[in-house]
Amino acid sequence: MDYFSLGVMGFVVGLSGAMLPGPLLAYTISRILKGRARDALLIVSGHIFIEAVMITLLLLGLKQAIGSKVVHNLLSVLGGGVLVLIGLHIILKTPQLKVENAKSYRHKSTKELSLILGGVFFTAFNPTFPTWWVSVGASLLSRSLRVGAIGVVSLALGHWLADFSWYSLVSFAVGRGRLQLDEKKYKLVLKILGIILIGLGIGFIFQL
Repeated sequence: MDYFSLGVMGFVVGLSGAMLPGPLLAYTISRILKGRARDALLIVSGHIFIEAVMITLLLLGLKQAIGSKVVHNLLSVLGGGVLVLIGLHIILKTPQLKVENAKSYRHKSTKELSLILGGVFFTAFNPTFPTWWVSVGASLLSRSLRVGAIGVVSLALGHWLADFSWYSLVSFAVGRGRLQLDEKKYKLVLKILGIILIGLGIGFIFQL
Protein backbone atom coordinates (compact mmCIF):
# COMPACT_ATOMS: atom_id res chain seq x y z
CA MET A 1 0.00 0.00 0.00
CA ASP A 2 1.47 3.40 -1.03
CA TYR A 3 1.40 6.73 0.80
CA PHE A 4 -1.44 8.14 -1.30
CA SER A 5 -3.66 5.10 -0.64
CA LEU A 6 -3.01 5.39 3.08
CA GLY A 7 -3.94 9.07 2.97
CA VAL A 8 -7.17 8.33 1.12
CA MET A 9 -8.01 5.54 3.55
CA GLY A 10 -7.38 7.86 6.49
CA PHE A 11 -9.58 10.52 4.88
CA VAL A 12 -12.53 8.17 4.20
CA VAL A 13 -12.45 6.54 7.62
CA GLY A 14 -11.98 9.93 9.31
CA LEU A 15 -14.82 11.54 7.35
CA SER A 16 -17.25 8.78 8.27
CA GLY A 17 -16.60 9.42 11.96
CA ALA A 18 -16.61 13.20 11.68
CA MET A 19 -20.00 13.32 9.95
CA LEU A 20 -21.82 11.27 12.56
CA PRO A 21 -23.71 13.45 15.09
CA GLY A 22 -22.00 13.34 18.47
CA PRO A 23 -20.89 15.44 21.45
CA LEU A 24 -18.05 17.14 19.57
CA LEU A 25 -20.35 18.20 16.72
CA ALA A 26 -22.99 19.48 19.15
CA TYR A 27 -20.37 21.43 21.10
CA THR A 28 -18.89 22.89 17.91
CA ILE A 29 -22.25 24.07 16.61
CA SER A 30 -23.16 25.63 19.94
CA ARG A 31 -19.87 27.57 20.09
CA ILE A 32 -20.16 28.81 16.51
CA LEU A 33 -23.68 30.07 17.15
CA LYS A 34 -22.37 32.21 19.99
CA GLY A 35 -18.99 33.07 18.51
CA ARG A 36 -17.22 33.02 15.16
CA ALA A 37 -17.28 30.45 12.37
CA ARG A 38 -13.50 30.03 12.60
CA ASP A 39 -13.86 28.92 16.23
CA ALA A 40 -14.52 25.45 14.83
CA LEU A 41 -10.91 25.21 13.66
CA LEU A 42 -9.66 25.74 17.22
CA ILE A 43 -12.03 23.06 18.49
CA VAL A 44 -10.83 20.63 15.82
CA SER A 45 -7.24 21.45 16.81
CA GLY A 46 -8.04 20.18 20.31
CA HIS A 47 -9.60 17.07 18.79
CA ILE A 48 -6.50 16.45 16.67
CA PHE A 49 -4.19 17.03 19.63
CA ILE A 50 -5.79 14.26 21.68
CA GLU A 51 -5.78 11.97 18.64
CA ALA A 52 -2.05 12.66 18.16
CA VAL A 53 -1.49 11.70 21.79
CA MET A 54 -3.43 8.47 21.26
CA ILE A 55 -1.45 7.65 18.12
CA THR A 56 1.82 8.26 19.96
CA LEU A 57 0.78 6.02 22.85
CA LEU A 58 -0.27 3.25 20.47
CA LEU A 59 2.98 3.47 18.55
CA LEU A 60 5.05 3.40 21.74
CA GLY A 61 3.13 0.41 23.06
CA LEU A 62 2.97 -1.49 19.80
CA LYS A 63 6.27 -0.45 18.22
CA GLN A 64 8.01 -3.76 18.94
CA ALA A 65 5.09 -6.13 18.69
CA ILE A 66 3.36 -4.56 15.72
CA GLY A 67 5.92 -6.01 13.31
CA SER A 68 4.85 -9.51 14.28
CA LYS A 69 2.79 -11.29 11.64
CA VAL A 70 0.55 -12.78 14.31
CA VAL A 71 -0.15 -9.40 15.88
CA HIS A 72 -0.67 -7.81 12.48
CA ASN A 73 -3.21 -10.48 11.50
CA LEU A 74 -4.99 -10.19 14.84
CA LEU A 75 -5.26 -6.40 14.49
CA SER A 76 -6.44 -6.78 10.89
CA VAL A 77 -9.25 -9.12 11.93
CA LEU A 78 -10.19 -7.00 14.96
CA GLY A 79 -10.03 -3.70 13.11
CA GLY A 80 -11.77 -5.09 10.05
CA GLY A 81 -14.54 -6.57 12.17
CA VAL A 82 -15.11 -3.27 13.96
CA LEU A 83 -15.18 -1.40 10.64
CA VAL A 84 -17.83 -3.79 9.34
CA LEU A 85 -19.89 -3.33 12.51
CA ILE A 86 -19.56 0.47 12.35
CA GLY A 87 -20.57 0.40 8.69
CA LEU A 88 -23.63 -1.73 9.46
CA HIS A 89 -24.50 0.51 12.41
CA ILE A 90 -24.36 3.59 10.18
CA ILE A 91 -26.55 2.00 7.51
CA LEU A 92 -29.12 0.68 10.00
CA LYS A 93 -29.27 3.81 12.17
CA THR A 94 -29.21 6.41 9.40
CA PRO A 95 -32.97 6.20 8.66
CA GLN A 96 -33.64 7.12 12.32
CA LEU A 97 -31.42 10.22 12.31
CA LYS A 98 -33.05 13.61 12.47
CA VAL A 99 -31.07 16.52 11.07
CA GLU A 100 -32.15 19.38 13.29
CA ASN A 101 -31.63 23.08 12.86
CA ALA A 102 -28.44 24.27 14.54
CA LYS A 103 -30.38 26.44 17.01
CA SER A 104 -31.52 23.30 18.80
CA TYR A 105 -27.96 22.92 20.13
CA ARG A 106 -27.74 26.38 21.65
CA HIS A 107 -28.38 25.17 25.20
CA LYS A 108 -25.41 22.78 25.04
CA SER A 109 -22.80 25.53 24.96
CA THR A 110 -20.08 25.10 27.59
CA LYS A 111 -18.82 28.56 28.49
CA GLU A 112 -16.24 27.47 31.04
CA LEU A 113 -14.11 25.58 28.56
CA SER A 114 -11.75 27.23 26.12
CA LEU A 115 -12.25 26.19 22.51
CA ILE A 116 -9.18 24.00 22.27
CA LEU A 117 -9.79 22.35 25.65
CA GLY A 118 -13.38 21.83 24.58
CA GLY A 119 -12.15 19.89 21.56
CA VAL A 120 -9.90 17.82 23.82
CA PHE A 121 -12.63 17.19 26.39
CA PHE A 122 -15.42 16.21 24.00
CA THR A 123 -13.05 13.89 22.14
CA ALA A 124 -11.31 12.22 25.07
CA PHE A 125 -14.53 11.63 27.00
CA ASN A 126 -16.51 10.32 24.07
CA PRO A 127 -17.02 6.64 25.00
CA THR A 128 -16.48 5.52 21.40
CA PHE A 129 -13.06 7.22 21.11
CA PRO A 130 -10.78 4.74 22.94
CA THR A 131 -12.68 1.75 21.55
CA TRP A 132 -12.19 2.98 17.99
CA TRP A 133 -8.47 3.67 18.40
CA VAL A 134 -7.54 0.39 20.08
CA SER A 135 -9.33 -1.56 17.34
CA VAL A 136 -9.68 0.25 14.00
CA GLY A 137 -6.98 2.82 14.76
CA ALA A 138 -4.43 0.20 15.81
CA SER A 139 -5.19 -1.84 12.71
CA LEU A 140 -4.68 1.19 10.45
CA LEU A 141 -1.43 2.05 12.21
CA SER A 142 -0.24 -1.53 11.82
CA ARG A 143 -0.72 -1.28 8.07
CA SER A 144 0.81 2.17 7.77
CA LEU A 145 3.92 1.13 9.74
CA ARG A 146 4.61 -1.53 7.14
CA VAL A 147 5.25 1.34 4.74
CA GLY A 148 7.33 3.23 7.28
CA ALA A 149 7.11 6.41 9.31
CA ILE A 150 5.91 8.38 6.29
CA GLY A 151 3.05 5.91 6.01
CA VAL A 152 1.90 6.83 9.51
CA VAL A 153 2.15 10.53 8.63
CA SER A 154 0.14 9.99 5.42
CA LEU A 155 -2.58 8.13 7.29
CA ALA A 156 -2.76 10.75 10.05
CA LEU A 157 -2.81 13.69 7.63
CA GLY A 158 -5.61 12.09 5.63
CA HIS A 159 -7.57 11.45 8.80
CA TRP A 160 -7.11 15.01 10.06
CA LEU A 161 -7.84 16.54 6.67
CA ALA A 162 -11.25 14.89 6.87
CA ASP A 163 -11.86 16.46 10.29
CA PHE A 164 -10.86 19.92 9.09
CA SER A 165 -12.86 19.60 5.86
CA TRP A 166 -16.10 18.55 7.55
CA TYR A 167 -15.91 21.01 10.42
CA SER A 168 -14.94 23.82 8.04
CA LEU A 169 -18.12 23.06 6.09
CA VAL A 170 -20.16 23.00 9.29
CA SER A 171 -18.64 26.29 10.48
CA PHE A 172 -19.35 27.95 7.13
CA ALA A 173 -22.98 26.84 7.18
CA VAL A 174 -23.67 27.60 10.82
CA GLY A 175 -21.79 30.89 10.70
CA ARG A 176 -24.28 32.14 8.13
CA GLY A 177 -27.28 30.72 9.94
CA ARG A 178 -27.96 28.23 7.18
CA LEU A 179 -27.52 24.88 8.85
CA GLN A 180 -30.74 23.45 7.52
CA LEU A 181 -29.33 20.34 5.91
CA ASP A 182 -31.06 18.38 3.19
CA GLU A 183 -31.90 15.27 5.22
CA LYS A 184 -32.17 12.93 2.23
CA LYS A 185 -28.74 13.85 0.87
CA TYR A 186 -27.18 13.72 4.35
CA LYS A 187 -28.53 10.22 4.92
CA LEU A 188 -27.44 9.10 1.44
CA VAL A 189 -23.86 10.23 2.12
CA LEU A 190 -23.85 8.39 5.46
CA LYS A 191 -25.12 5.18 3.82
CA ILE A 192 -22.43 5.38 1.15
CA LEU A 193 -19.79 5.86 3.84
CA GLY A 194 -21.23 2.88 5.71
CA ILE A 195 -20.88 0.70 2.60
CA ILE A 196 -17.31 1.91 2.08
CA LEU A 197 -16.44 1.06 5.69
CA ILE A 198 -17.87 -2.44 5.30
CA GLY A 199 -15.77 -2.87 2.16
CA LEU A 200 -12.63 -1.69 3.94
CA GLY A 201 -13.35 -3.99 6.87
CA ILE A 202 -13.80 -7.04 4.64
CA GLY A 203 -10.58 -6.10 2.85
CA PHE A 204 -8.75 -5.94 6.19
CA ILE A 205 -10.00 -9.38 7.19
CA PHE A 206 -9.33 -11.25 3.95
CA GLN A 207 -6.10 -9.48 2.91
CA LEU A 208 -4.14 -10.14 6.06
